[in-house]
Amino acid sequence: MGSLQWLANNTRPDITFSCNQLSKFNSAPTREHLRAAHQVLQYLRHNQRGLHYSKPAAPALTVTGYADSDWGSDTDDRKPYLGWCVLLDGNLVLWKTKKATCVALSTCQAEYMALAHCVQDVIYLRQLLGELDVGGTTAPSVVYCDNRSAKQGVETGSF
Repeated sequence: MGSLQWLANNTRPDITFSCNQLSKFNSAPTREHLRAAHQVLQYLRHNQRGLHYSKPAAPALTVTGYADSDWGSDTDDRKPYLGWCVLLDGNLVLWKTKKATCVALSTCQAEYMALAHCVQDVIYLRQLLGELDVGGTTAPSVVYCDNRSAKQGVETGSF
């Protein structure tokens, strides 16, 4: 699991959720968990992907975020899984999936939690680029989500 976690954290964000799910059973794994880990290894063997970076086209850098959540799938404690990523000129630079620390009462609330984490990372990256004086990030950053209620709540400031 340590090697898979390293891959997920450094070069393969596509296996992050699977690694997080398997890590819950590190203290007492069963054959079913071993089989699932082998499936992740098979996926890696047949999908020779990784992160590819391209040179920025314009002098001004754009920062874009994507956020999503999985509400209600964990029947043990009902806490949602949150996931988000931040792109710099279309290149993936920050990503994370994690289980929320509290129970969400609706899909809107779960999406809003993921949005909040994503926006924190977008602000962090914009501040870091400003401190390093690396190209101007003059264009406003956009953060995408797939929940209409969460979008309206953010736009109207009703949260």
